[in-house]
Amino acid sequence: MFDALGACGLTGYRATVFHGNLFALPPTVAALLALPREVYDAPEEVVHHGWRVD
Repeated sequence: MFDALGACGLTGYRATVFHGNLFALPPTVAALLALPREVYDAPEEVVHHGWRVD
């Protein structure tokens, strides 16, 4: 989970899944945002597509 709005004032990433290794996260916000990602319109769509945290 990454709060782009709270961390750096960026909107448009509310329901985004970034593909990366949790143990090798990029050192900057710009590098994180450059990772491959899947963007959804709502958090419910994220869950519908099988992404969730247990």
